[in-house]
Amino acid sequence: MDREKRKSDSSIPANLEEMLNEAQQQALPGIKYLAWEPRFLRKPMFQAPELVLQNSSDGRTGILDVDGKIRIQNIKMRADGQLKACESGSTAATESDQVPAGSAAHDKELASLRADNEKLLAKIKESQLAEARLTEQIEQQRGELCESAEKLNSLYAQVQSDTVEMQLLRDQYTALQEQYADVVEAHKLEIEQPYKQSSAKPTSRC
Repeated sequence: MDREKRKSDSSIPANLEEMLNEAQQQALPGIKYLAWEPRFLRKPMFQAPELVLQNSSDGRTGILDVDGKIRIQNIKMRADGQLKACESGSTAATESDQVPAGSAAHDKELASLRADNEKLLAKIKESQLAEARLTEQIEQQRGELCESAEKLNSLYAQVQSDTVEMQLLRDQYTALQEQYADVVEAHKLEIEQPYKQSSAKPTSRC
């Protein structure tokens, strides 16, 4: 009988999680956090496998129940290092002895981590909003700069056009001044010509 039971006990298999139900799988991280370590997997005949645990801090032993809670049970070590349930006086713990996989300290730690995570998500969201606002401001300033550049280019082109037009006006004004001087000179000669002719004739004596 012991040999058959010994054969039914095995060390921790590589696919341990696949052999546990959902509640037990969810409890695994919590029990490790509380110093409970899986020692071996017990496989009773015609029953679901039982994961035997031992607390490394106080030496308590127990079984991870199907509901994800630890069922405290007095289990002693065999010579080969495995655990074996006591046949004499080995009874399952009462409901008051069963401890949940997540203790108050564990729950507090999880709550703190969730709070930190929420704060981090809030900061990330705030940073994203600030980045979006900054990007919008940059795009707005870029648009204003482009508009100002277009206005400056238009003003420069207008100034260049006005400069050319002013030079043409200066040239026309200079040409008109020269033409006016020629006309004045011509009229002056016409006016002076009769006086020169009259002054050149001899005066008659009576």
